[in-house]
Formats: sequence, structure tokens, C-alpha cells
Amino acid sequence: MGDKVEEKKALILLLILTLIAGCGYSLKRPYTTRTVHLIDVQNLTTEPGLDDLFRRVFTEMALLYNVKLDREADIQLEVKISRFDLQIITLKRDLAAEYSITLMADVSVKTSSDIRNLKNVSSDYLETFVSPQSVSAIQAEKELASERAMAELCRKILLEMEFNLGIWD
Repeated sequence: MGDKVEEKKALILLLILTLIAGCGYSLKRPYTTRTVHLIDVQNLTTEPGLDDLFRRVFTEMALLYNVKLDREADIQLEVKISRFDLQIITLKRDLAAEYSITLMADVSVKTSSDIRNLKNVSSDYLETFVSPQSVSAIQAEKELASERAMAELCRKILLEMEFNLGIWD
């Protein structure tokens, strides 16, 4: 009698495993890895360090979008950061209380057969920060907001390459 119970348990377990395996679940890689060579980044603004910031943030964002940076890639990118604006949004007692950062870039995308230019690429979002009282705290907040604005700019460039330029079709 004990053997029949064990056989029924094994049969039920086998049936459950067959049902689960037949549901279509499998491990698949959602995208193939795409490659880009970031040839040159120029900072045409008066804000120092934006070229280095772009390289670092673009590398991080590319990984999120399954894009690998490779010197041997067929797709080559040249970026000119053309605008960095730090604007006062609100004042409190004649002092700046909130700032806005705007970043803009011109991008040249070269493939083996074509060159496409993206002019005045900017983020879809307004990047702001509230200013504390000390100058060092304002500088720290500005750097953090600049990095967020740069991440949005890099995201926009990658999305433009993916969907509007159709480079990886």
C-alpha cells in the first residue's frame, strides 16, 4: 500500500513538472549585444569637465541599454556638448533658491554606409535642484544635478539611435 502512495506522488510530481515545462517558460536573452565606438567628445561650453562626465555617464547608460563600447565597432559616435545653462528658477529674499540645468549636444553617428547627425539633442526633462545656504553645498548639488542631466542626455541619444535612426534594425 505504501508503494502505491509513493507511485501516485511521483506521478503527480511528474505531471506538475510536465505542465510547468509546457507553459513556454524558458531562459532567453532579450537582446543581442550592440556595439558602439565613442570616438570623440568635445565640450564646447565654458563648464569644465563635461566631456569626461559624458564619457563616464554614457558608458554606464550604454550598459543599461545593452550597448557595449568597443573600438572595433562599426557604429562610431562623435559628440559635441554645445550648451550648458544654469538658470535661476526661484528667488527667496533676493537670493537664488532653485536652479535649473539644461544640457544640449550635437551627435554624429557614423556607420559603414552612412553618417547621420542629431542636432541639439537635449533631455526631455527639466533637471532642477534647490540651493542650500553654503556655496560648497550649492556646488555639490549642481554637480549631482549635472550628472542627472547628463544621464538623461545619454539616454536620449541611445534611444534616438535605437528608434529614430534605426541603426540596430
